[in-house]
Amino acid sequence: SASSASSASSASSVSSVSSSASSSSASSSSSASSPGRVRRVAVIGAGWGGWGAAKALLEGAAAASNEELEVVLFDATPDPTGATPMLTPSGKPFEPGTRGFWK
Repeated sequence: SASSASSASSASSVSSVSSSASSSSASSSSSASSPGRVRRVAVIGAGWGGWGAAKALLEGAAAASNEELEVVLFDATPDPTGATPMLTPSGKPFEPGTRGFWK
């Protein structure tokens, strides 16, 4: 099926970042989590926003928790840089800066 083909191609272009986020202070959250539990978070899109979100998640977990956090970045392209080419309706490439989005 089309969805399984899409899943197979996405699986080959997964970048992952993981870190043990631990702190000597107690967690401020009241969740019922057990020590040693790995929390898994998926970030979709490995452009600037995705990498920034992954970094913020890992830094936040290191500062506030004694749990291990695993962050996995998923990107549709084999080169997870956020540099997906944009095309005009006529097929010409353009850079979608601020002006590109609002024209």
